[in-house]
Amino acid sequence: MTKQEKVLHRRILLRAQGTEAAHAALPRHPMADKFIAHPIRPEHIAPLVAATARHVPISATVASVRRVYEHDQRAFWGLSRRQADVAHATPDGLVTFLLLSEIGQRLLLSGTLEYGNPPADALAGPGETPAAIYVWSVLAPGPTSGALFALFERLNEPPFAGLDLYGRPVTPAGERLTKGLGFELVTPDRRTDNLHALPRGPMSSPDRERQGHGSILNDASTRADNAISVSVARTFDDLIRVVAIRAAVYMAEQACPYAEEFDGNDFTATHILGHVGDEPAACMRVRYFGDFAKIERMAVRKEFRKTRIAVRLIRQSIELCRRKGYTTLYGHAAERLVGFWSHFGFKPLPDRPKFMFSDHSYVEMRLDLTAAPDAIFLGTDPYVTNRPEGAWDFPGILDQSALRSAGQFAHG
Repeated sequence: MTKQEKVLHRRILLRAQGTEAAHAALPRHPMADKFIAHPIRPEHIAPLVAATARHVPISATVASVRRVYEHDQRAFWGLSRRQADVAHATPDGLVTFLLLSEIGQRLLLSGTLEYGNPPADALAGPGETPAAIYVWSVLAPGPTSGALFALFERLNEPPFAGLDLYGRPVTPAGERLTKGLGFELVTPDRRTDNLHALPRGPMSSPDRERQGHGSILNDASTRADNAISVSVARTFDDLIRVVAIRAAVYMAEQACPYAEEFDGNDFTATHILGHVGDEPAACMRVRYFGDFAKIERMAVRKEFRKTRIAVRLIRQSIELCRRKGYTTLYGHAAERLVGFWSHFGFKPLPDRPKFMFSDHSYVEMRLDLTAAPDAIFLGTDPYVTNRPEGAWDFPGILDQSALRSAGQFAHG
């Protein structure tokens, strides 16, 4: 790598991380002011994909690229000379991203994302803040690489600021660029296929390693003051928080007797815990039966009911069940909340009467799903099934134990 390349890569890295002081201390790249990053037009897609394919082995077709473009044009950036007619002339270069949803990030980190034709639910909705950004392709021939500086300036603005970046270099030049920008190899296992990451979020490296990239429900121990986070209750302290929330909502507010609220099912269930900042704010219980999962006992503390914690809690509980391979969810909705649950796709069971318990009227509801693309079934990697609930995409303590010599293994 030339000295000029190293300076450019360092500048882009610092700009991507928002390190203004260090960024200002570095000399300007000679081409940084001569090129710009800008949105592209639909007619540019075919020639730019063809030009990219001449330099980079890509599996995406023009049709799949066009589909991603039509889904969210924020993911496509042309690289052009500053004086060019960007509204009509074909750009000199192209950078494309996959703006990933939480599902997409999970598929990426589990090695099951279909890179050439990503499914719709792997992508954040138009206008939504993505969970992460995957660098899909980079075509920046010659001096055009100076425009990458301008592009990374845009990635340091909302809604992309602070989002982790991922990429899979497939050429020597891509490898140099990736490493020069500070990307590091994600857990070196065959599933992730040379995947590199540039963490830009607020968590420290130990936090990330402990929580696990791409977990459905992570232990979000590092939170912004008003940030909403959802995790599986995995410790005794987490269970105390769940009990406190349910006692405040059901026993204190609704005068539910203790024996009816804590009904003997809490040790046969997965508990989902939601926080607003560091404060435990909401919880949900999930129990499992032969061909369906039952979600129940959702409780949101009164002071947090104007946040979106309930929506996050339900959506991520549904995703947990999909990942476990369930295609049917069942629940008892308070009669006054049937409309609320219908927003998530639940429907009242036909020909089933309302019924009462704990002095409230309930309606049986059902949600039909498709299992997640990477659902866990018999035949899944045995290490995955050993990992903590909801954190299946990151090596756990038993993965690490495999590094010990075979003579140290215990039976069972």
